[in-house]
Amino acid sequence: MGAEEDDDDVERVLDEEREEAKRKKKEKRESKKKKKDKKKERKHKKKDEKMKRNEGSNIKKERDGADEDVDDESSSKKRRRDDDNNHEGTSADPHVREEKAVKMESVPTSVPSKSSNDDDKEGRDEGKGADADAEENDQQPSAKRKRKRKRKKKGGGTAEGSSVGGGGGASSANEKEGKLSSIEHTVYVEGIPFDSSEDDVRNFFVENGCRDVLQMRLPRWQDSGRLRGYGHVVFDEIASRSKALKELNGLNLGRRYLTVREPNAPRPGTTAAAAGGIAPRPQPEACRTVFVKNLPYESEEEDIVLAFRPCGKIVEGGVRLARNYTTKQCKGFAYVEFKNPEGAYAAVQKASKPFGMAVKGRPCFVDYDEGKMKGSYRTAEGKLWQSEHGSVHSTGGGRDQ
Repeated sequence: MGAEEDDDDVERVLDEEREEAKRKKKEKRESKKKKKDKKKERKHKKKDEKMKRNEGSNIKKERDGADEDVDDESSSKKRRRDDDNNHEGTSADPHVREEKAVKMESVPTSVPSKSSNDDDKEGRDEGKGADADAEENDQQPSAKRKRKRKRKKKGGGTAEGSSVGGGGGASSANEKEGKLSSIEHTVYVEGIPFDSSEDDVRNFFVENGCRDVLQMRLPRWQDSGRLRGYGHVVFDEIASRSKALKELNGLNLGRRYLTVREPNAPRPGTTAAAAGGIAPRPQPEACRTVFVKNLPYESEEEDIVLAFRPCGKIVEGGVRLARNYTTKQCKGFAYVEFKNPEGAYAAVQKASKPFGMAVKGRPCFVDYDEGKMKGSYRTAEGKLWQSEHGSVHSTGGGRDQ
């Protein structure tokens, strides 16, 4: 009996231990599930907040666009109203008025005879001719007004004020280009979260009182397309730039704080340097090759040839585009070799002017290159450049790929 009781006690203890282990496993599973649910809830909450911010920015853009459409419609209605008033206020041709007066005098006051009937008939014929001339004269000014309105829509001004309107548009365009290349309107920003977008950066400045953002130059990674965390922001007013430097430096964008400071002085050969009056460096002796950077990643050799051909004749295979080894996409810089040194000089001088040299609409940096080309340089098809073109080109292309 004593042995059986001991066995029962042992089994009871084992059962209790097994039940305890099961209970602990169950509690552990439930705690893990709760953590996962909380994590999912936080993710959904962040996603909803981001969607609300994007919807707010989209609504604001649509409201601004609707206001512009209303302004355009009201201005067009005003122009049509002015044209109608001018049309009603214009008097008929004086010759037509004289012919109508002659017609009224030719109407007989007494009982018409046969000869007077003939005269009346001739008067009516003359009156019809005068009315037709008057209608033609009325149609001519209306056609002219239509042509003026068309020119106004195309050129932004009337026929008489086209020269004035055109000059104002050109001056405003030049002023904007000057601001885009001026360091007095630009700030340098770093610390931008990699998962943010250009709209997030723009909204950061707008919400903090700097609403007149003209341009944002934010580089992206070539493979992922995400922001690299730094860039330049250009403002329309110097006051906004000063406010950004004084008040926005150190504020948070997302989970990172931003550093907002003055940009470095532009280097010779860039568009900003040209706007500031900085001339390019002297040409080395017999240098025929130029180094080009700030190219769009989707650039091809044909695009560069099209941009640099006006400067001089390019030798065969003279455009060497640095490409990513894996994706074969442009890295953003290249080399161009001309047949004569005059071509290289013309390219550098042209690029030294504001927006003087551009590839696919993007301004480029152009400088003289004196290095020796690497033997590992390859073409777009992956073949060695020297095996394709030989050793005709002796210099240029010596910078790292």
